[in-house]
Amino acid sequence: DALPIFEILRGRVSRLYLHVDLDVLDPELAPANEFAAPDGLTVEQVQEAIQLIGERFKVCAIGIAAYDPQYDKNDEVFRAGVAIMKTVLAVAIPRA
Repeated sequence: DALPIFEILRGRVSRLYLHVDLDVLDPELAPANEFAAPDGLTVEQVQEAIQLIGERFKVCAIGIAAYDPQYDKNDEVFRAGVAIMKTVLAVAIPRA
């Protein structure tokens, strides 16, 4: 497995709370707030991490935070947040 830390954690828990701060995104791509650090993640990298988590754990609660619309001049962070939320919902909603 590419992420052994997930396997260690999975040995301890089966469900988790998934919290995503939007300021993890690279501010060059999507400036979420004044705290966003340079060289952050792309939306696709965040989505991939969420998918990896969803493959290994039941996501029982979610939170998306750290968004200041004053820094989001072109709605880039808003659109990124919607894309991330769609990915979160896809892994959180139980599969039939």
